[in-house]
Amino acid sequence: MAEKIETRTEKEATKQREELLAQGYTLFRRKAHHGACDWCQANEGIYPLSNDQMWFSHPNCICRFTGYEVQMSDTETHFGLSQEERDKIPDSDFAGPDRTFPIDSQEHLESAARLIGHAANPDAVKRKAIRIAKRKGYKLPDAWQSKMSDDEDDAEMGESDNEEDNAEMGVGETASNEYYKNHAGSPGVSKQFSIGFASATEIPDTEIVVRRGKVFEAGDYPEKEFSITPEEMEEAVKAFKPVPIDYQHVEGPLDGEFGKLAKVRVDPKDPKNLLGEVAIPKWLHALFKGKPMKVSTTWDIATKKIIGLAMVNHPAVSDAAVLSAFSQAVFANRRHNKDDQATIQHIHDATAKMGASCGEKAGMAASRISKADMSLVQGIHDTSAKLGAECSSNKESKMSNDTQTTQPDVAEFTQKMAEMAKEVEELKRANQQLRDKTRYDEAVKFAENEITANRAYPAEKSMMVALYVQAAKDDEGDAKPAGLAQFGETKQQVNRVTALKAMFAVRPSHTYLTQEVIRDIKVDGDGQVLFNKESQQADTPSADRIAKLVGYASVANGK
Repeated sequence: MAEKIETRTEKEATKQREELLAQGYTLFRRKAHHGACDWCQANEGIYPLSNDQMWFSHPNCICRFTGYEVQMSDTETHFGLSQEERDKIPDSDFAGPDRTFPIDSQEHLESAARLIGHAANPDAVKRKAIRIAKRKGYKLPDAWQSKMSDDEDDAEMGESDNEEDNAEMGVGETASNEYYKNHAGSPGVSKQFSIGFASATEIPDTEIVVRRGKVFEAGDYPEKEFSITPEEMEEAVKAFKPVPIDYQHVEGPLDGEFGKLAKVRVDPKDPKNLLGEVAIPKWLHALFKGKPMKVSTTWDIATKKIIGLAMVNHPAVSDAAVLSAFSQAVFANRRHNKDDQATIQHIHDATAKMGASCGEKAGMAASRISKADMSLVQGIHDTSAKLGAECSSNKESKMSNDTQTTQPDVAEFTQKMAEMAKEVEELKRANQQLRDKTRYDEAVKFAENEITANRAYPAEKSMMVALYVQAAKDDEGDAKPAGLAQFGETKQQVNRVTALKAMFAVRPSHTYLTQEVIRDIKVDGDGQVLFNKESQQADTPSADRIAKLVGYASVANGK
């Protein structure tokens, strides 16, 4: 980790800032977020902007990269050399990229030797600085007086480093630090391609090791329903953002600790090949002990962007691709849907029958599947358990069969996974039909009950059924309360179906008319039948009313 400038005395800090700014660096202030850990807070300070992307996740810190931010309002620009003075220096006198590390004087050569650790590629800057110094007749700094390495001799003879000379083995310079930035990915369809990150370069002042190699090849992959052309791969490179590295495309407790795929680019010698650089912690690099690091890239089918990278044991087979597409993409949008738990349970049971361990003795099918294939089965099993499937053990499962068996039958296993996926879709359709029928039956029962209670008319039945079905669907998609409903003297938060029932429950009961409402009918003589007039009091008619009734009776009797 580069030492921050603020930890030195004011005089030393000022001197170092001037030297850094004279070399063309921009400085920034790193500020810890509120709630960051003690380590993050202790490392607040001013640093060269080129080191901003070199900070790697420190152990046992939940804040990780979120513990820092670059406050651009605190940045400074160079003043060691005026812009006019820098413009006068020819490009050939700059040892660093983008006209950094000017070697136009003995003083600047000494400064370059002190600040070489801040360069994105210290070895390359050093080689070019030595060539410039020899050309100009400057005395090399004491630290550089030793005999140059073979690489420096080659560079002096004009042989430039070429990382593509052996992309399979990952030979090349270390990547620019600006690419080692944390960036999250999302599940998609993956394609494995072996890369041999056998050689590596450590970035000074950090715990990061950089490996290079071939990560993908353009082409058609019908078994994954994915294809990409060299032109589309160029667009993917332009849109690329660093993605974290995981293990076997399965979520785990060490996610975020394996480093990241920091940079990709198309091979200029063969546009079909995609080259990549990974930045991994030293402890992980040490585990490979000089052996190639096998990885598998993950692509988003729709956008054709790289969204992940995983370390795998057998990248030549399609197992990791099946696991990535099945256990992540299929489940990604179903984790909170309780109605699909039956589907998840079925997947769990199927993998258990194939030999996945539930914390107890594995099934007999394990003897027919190799360790590589069982790793895939176990991953699907564990994912289904995390998503809510009932399992005899919710703890992290281990492989139930450690004996290496015969060569895996990839075709048979792939066919089993395809059949399982088809069965899952059939179960989904059956579950959906059952849910639709249940909702409709409940809606009809509700409407008929309200009509029987004289709170609704028969003509409203179809409308009530439609309202109930839609309310039930909305409740399944969103479990939040829909509003308040009155129950006696209290109001309660209710869902949509309950609110609909409450709306009809407060309707007044109606009665049907048994005869037509008609006007008063005149009869022969002076009498008439009154339908629209009622007496003042039915139990005690007035004298006038009695006289009228007697008259009506006389007319009706023909008297």
